[in-house]
Amino acid sequence: MIDVRRATATYYLPDGESIELPAHRVDAPIAPVFGTARMQAAIREAKHHVPGYSYKGFRDRAVVAGCAGYIVSFSGRRALYVGRTAETHVEHFPNQ
Repeated sequence: MIDVRRATATYYLPDGESIELPAHRVDAPIAPVFGTARMQAAIREAKHHVPGYSYKGFRDRAVVAGCAGYIVSFSGRRALYVGRTAETHVEHFPNQ
């Protein structure tokens, strides 16, 4: 789980334990309104490894889209992106 506002990354382990680590701070303010289309565009770039893609670039675009944090579940095969007022976008992982 990434909390953009607190700049933390929390990893939940299979045994129920968790660990919280510092994450990189984002310089730009989180947009006040969650833009699903902008978030989906950032996700598409990540999925297709567009030239120049980087995680930092993805994170910066997510913040401009209004993403305040996200949860990734590998076992659930999805990511949940959350806006400042609890708007959400669920992105399901592709079938292999």
